[in-house]
Amino acid sequence: MTIKEMPDSITPPQKPILFFDGHCVLCNRSIDFLMKRDRYKKLYYASLQGESARHVLPAALQQQMTSVVLYDQGKFYQKTEALLNIIHYLPLRYRWWKVMGWIPRPLRDRLYDYIARKRYAWFGRNPQCRMPSDEERDRMLP
Repeated sequence: MTIKEMPDSITPPQKPILFFDGHCVLCNRSIDFLMKRDRYKKLYYASLQGESARHVLPAALQQQMTSVVLYDQGKFYQKTEALLNIIHYLPLRYRWWKVMGWIPRPLRDRLYDYIARKRYAWFGRNPQCRMPSDEERDRMLP
C-alpha cells in the first residue's frame, strides 16, 4: 500500500531509495546489514536529514524522522510497509520475513512506532550522520 504518489513538481529518481535516520544507531546498523546482502546493489540509501530527502520526499514525510521511507517505482512506503518492500531486494533466504505481512498493519505499525520511540535510548544516537565507506559511496546519496 502506498503512502503517496510522487508529486509532479519533482523529477522521480529511477532507482529505489531507502531514506533512514542518519543519527540512529539502529538504523545505521540496519543499513550495514542491507548493503552487505543486496548483492546486486539495487537499493540506494539517503539520510532523512540529507539533501536527497529534501528534493525527493514530500514535506509531510520529511518531518517524520521516526520512520524509514522507501521510494520505489514512484511510490512512497513507510514503517512496516517499507520493511516488507525492502525484503524484495534481499536474497531468497531472507524472504521468509514476509510472514510479517500476515500481521494486521495497525498492529505491526504500532510495534514499529514503539521501537522507533525507544531506539535512541536502547541503541544510542550518533552525533552526526553516517559517513559511507569507499565501497558504499556510490550507493549513498547526499
